[in-house]
Order: sequence, then structure tokens, then C-alpha cells
Amino acid sequence: MFNVIFSFILFIDLFNSTECSKPTPQAGLTITTDKNCYDGSETITYACAGTSFGPGINICDGSNGWRYSQPVCTATAISCDVTFRPDHGSIVDEQDSYSLYDTLDYACDTGYTLVGTERIVCDMDGAFKPSYNPSCVESLALPQTSQEPGTTVFTSSSSEPRSSPMPSVSSPPYSTRKEPSSLRPSMPPKNWNGLIIGLCVGVGGGLLIVIVVLMLAQCYWKNSKRLTISPDDQEMNPRDSVSIHSQVDVSYCGGVKNKSFSETWQ
Repeated sequence: MFNVIFSFILFIDLFNSTECSKPTPQAGLTITTDKNCYDGSETITYACAGTSFGPGINICDGSNGWRYSQPVCTATAISCDVTFRPDHGSIVDEQDSYSLYDTLDYACDTGYTLVGTERIVCDMDGAFKPSYNPSCVESLALPQTSQEPGTTVFTSSSSEPRSSPMPSVSSPPYSTRKEPSSLRPSMPPKNWNGLIIGLCVGVGGGLLIVIVVLMLAQCYWKNSKRLTISPDDQEMNPRDSVSIHSQVDVSYCGGVKNKSFSETWQ
């Protein structure tokens, strides 16, 4: 019973398939997209190496198969004729006829160089591809550099002797090399802030010292001016005791203090 149900489901899947199988192969007929299975609504294109009868494309209709019938291709012999030979050149192993996809090679005579495509292929339209023709141009005769200075060199294009150029001695045999900037020692950046601060501190300290010296000098001058002698002591007896009393004011930066002292002469 299970096998019957499985077979029925498989039959329904095949009947409702949306894919198409590969078209029947035919001699001379090729398909642009050649594969075993094609999806629904997928389009293919036919190419015939000869004469084709029928549509050039076909469309997959899923369960209905291909929409159009396959074209009929009658293969015909395709050959390419040689219509060009380059001047100062030839065709390598030239044949009487060239069939489809046969190759043809060009070569130039000695002293000439081939410019263009060296090999062409016989295509389906009966013509060689690429279609543009190559050419052979005369090779440039270069002087031999292995000869010693002053010797003559003969070339194939001229029969006159030609002296090889003397090597130039104006330039030194060495080249100067510029040192990269990344290898040069870099100078440390200048600390302008530290310089300005040091200058201010030095000037301020000097001014402070000058002010202190001036204040001390002023105090000393005032004290020396206030030193006085009593009038009773102007007439002195050498035999008497002489007393000199003086008042001396000692100034301080914070105020003035009076101090008395006496000196006795016998």
C-alpha cells in the first residue's frame, strides 16, 4: 500500500515539473547554454555550422516542454581562403585550404619585425579572425656596446663605418644621495615658558635687593643725623669727670627704639 502511494506522488511531481530536459543533440547544431536541465521560462539560442531551418531560439514551458520545435541544421563545409601575405614576410607551413578553426601563422624575414597578430583562425563565416592584417617593419640596427671606444661598427643598413661614441667624462662616476629628512637629528623644541619665567624671577629678585639696600641706607642716614651732644658739656675741666650723655635712636624697619648710654672720662 505504501509503495502505491509513493508511486502516485512521484507521478504527480513529474507531471507538474517546471523544468525542461536537454534538447536532442544534432550534428552541426550547438546551444549557447549547454546543460542537462533548464528552468521554466529559460531561453536558449541555437547556432548552426551550416544552413539552419527553423527558429533560432527556444523557450522552456515547464511541464509542456519546449515551446518550439528544434531547428534542422544542414552542415556545410566551411573553408577560409588566404587573401593576404605581408611584405618582407611569409606564411608558416602554408596550406592549399584552411577548414573551420584551422590556424595560420605569419613570420617576417631576417632584419624585420612583425607588428600585429602573429596567428589568425578560420571562423564560421569563412574568414580569418582577427580580420586586420599584420605587417613587417625593418628592425632598428643598434650599435654594439661591447666594443672598445674608438673602434668602428658596421651595421646591416649602412656600409659606411661609424665610430662608436666616446663615453662622457663630464659627469662624475658616482651619484649623490640625499639623506632622507627622517634620518636627520631633530632639535628639541625651545621652552619659551621656562625662559620667560626665569627672566621675570631674575628681574624681580634684583629689584627687591635694590629696594632693601635703599631702605637700609635711609635708616642709617636718619640715625646718624639725630646724634646730639649736651650744651653743659661744651666747657669741660680736664680734671673733672666728664660725662657725655647721648641719645641714639636705633631705627628698625618696624619702628624706632631709643637707647641711652654714658661714657665717663677720668
